[in-house]
Amino acid sequence: QSQVVTETVAFNKRRHESPFPIFDLPIRPGSEKEFLLKVWGKEQIQLPFKIGEKGQVMNDMSTTNIWIGLYVGIILLMVLYNFFIYVSVKDDSYIHYVLFILAVGFAQIITQGVQFQYLHPNLPWLSEIGFFVFPALAGITGLTFQRVFLSTRENLPIAARLIYVFIGLYVFSGIVGIFVDHVIGYNVMQFSAMAVSVYLLTVSIILAKRGKREAKFFLVAWSIFLLGVILFILKDNGVLPYNAFTKNTMQIGSALEVILL
Repeated sequence: QSQVVTETVAFNKRRHESPFPIFDLPIRPGSEKEFLLKVWGKEQIQLPFKIGEKGQVMNDMSTTNIWIGLYVGIILLMVLYNFFIYVSVKDDSYIHYVLFILAVGFAQIITQGVQFQYLHPNLPWLSEIGFFVFPALAGITGLTFQRVFLSTRENLPIAARLIYVFIGLYVFSGIVGIFVDHVIGYNVMQFSAMAVSVYLLTVSIILAKRGKREAKFFLVAWSIFLLGVILFILKDNGVLPYNAFTKNTMQIGSALEVILL
């Protein structure tokens, strides 16, 4: 009996309530069976899989959901905390930071399928669009936050102009990924994320060496997040192995970054 699981099917039509593909493999004790698995995707395919009894698999899913819930809780707490500070002190850097945290949070839960399961279970096509929109917004809001927080327009005017190049790359990757070719758009976005990571780190180091106090805070917190981004991309491109740590480096890095900064 064939079983098909695809991200284009509404969540309520799935056999199991899980954002990840789960297949029933009926095998009687002491018997053997052969199963064929056919996989197709629009971007780099990571293919880790586990075989276990239903109770064990559901327990693993529950543990994963707990960690996702903890991450979402941290993001929401930091959004509210920084928003109330913005309301109190009217410092524009806080509202830019709130927008960045929201974009990063959505970008991360999309990779876990959480937004599909809880926000739009009957509209699976929104996941594909969000897969490009929110990572791009995370990069763009990160750039604008650094520009305001470190005053790069005044302190490094030439470097500050590069922001528009990166924003253009993100917009281009989103348009291409959604309307033209998913793979090309995804690759451009991966390149943009790596380039922006290096840019933010370099600018922070330069200004920290010049004695700018804010840059030192930014560098410590941001380095952790950027390390998570780099490790995640290296995993996607096969340089690092896929495991419980490398698949969650961006969640770990972003959670620590918003707490520290």
